[in-house]
Amino acid sequence: MFTMSRSGLVAFSWAMATEASVVPGAIVAVLIVVWYVAAIFMNLSLVRGAFEREETPYTIADLISGTMSAERPLLPAPHQLLAAFLDSVFGYAPTAPRSLVFHSMVTLSATLFGFVLGALLGVGLALLIVHSRVLEKSLLPWIICSQMVPILALAPGANWLGKTWPIERFSRVAMRLLDPEGPMKGGRLMVLGGPEEQKLAKGLRDVVMRSQFINLTEGADLLTAYACLKRARLFIGNDSGTMHLAAAAGITVPATFILGERDMMTPAKAGKALAAALPNSRTVVLPGAGHMMMTERPDELLAALQG
Repeated sequence: MFTMSRSGLVAFSWAMATEASVVPGAIVAVLIVVWYVAAIFMNLSLVRGAFEREETPYTIADLISGTMSAERPLLPAPHQLLAAFLDSVFGYAPTAPRSLVFHSMVTLSATLFGFVLGALLGVGLALLIVHSRVLEKSLLPWIICSQMVPILALAPGANWLGKTWPIERFSRVAMRLLDPEGPMKGGRLMVLGGPEEQKLAKGLRDVVMRSQFINLTEGADLLTAYACLKRARLFIGNDSGTMHLAAAAGITVPATFILGERDMMTPAKAGKALAAALPNSRTVVLPGAGHMMMTERPDELLAALQG
């Protein structure tokens, strides 16, 4: 069994700490040397031209010295840059326009002013949205959709029962996708449809927190729905007008074709041909399922969507 004394452990720790500090220091030293060499080569022609115009004899040492002290070098040496920095900080009064402190204060004051103004406007707008039903319905969807967070768009409605997937299955898919361990964690849930889908939207309200829920079934016009769909990362819906609106919005996601083996209205052969024409698509054929696969094979369909 390997053992180490207290003094040996201290020495080993000191050696490791020294090694950890030496490596970054060596890298910085190499970069500074490269910087000086580059300054010499880039400023050499300027210094040589100045000597020749004055017809002054010069040596290699004079040229190198001149590159280190040129008034307007192509590439300042590190010590020139440091001297200029110190001069701009301590060489002028803080209120002088050439002072770096003056410019820092201008930038800082503009930043703080913008922060305070934005905070006041944000708090004021939030209070108006909370206390005004009209503003909540008109502005909140636009504000939420403009944020850079993943949005899951659901359209649970359809014009007849045979096209309608059960609402509890929409809920299960949304919960799995928006779960903290899911592929769209931290995202928002957006429900679309007409006034007749308001009851369906209420059934999905508990899937996420109120701040993550976007309900566009209560009077949102087509322009608002289209703009929000443009921000969505994924759309899941029945065969409905909202589905065509989502297609027009150009939601770019890999396509999954789920076909029924015994579907007589949309034969699996025709579906496979369509899938072959689309990039990044995959095809799943449900054995024994017909055209109403949502009710005939709900579990298999959910597994295909998740896969």
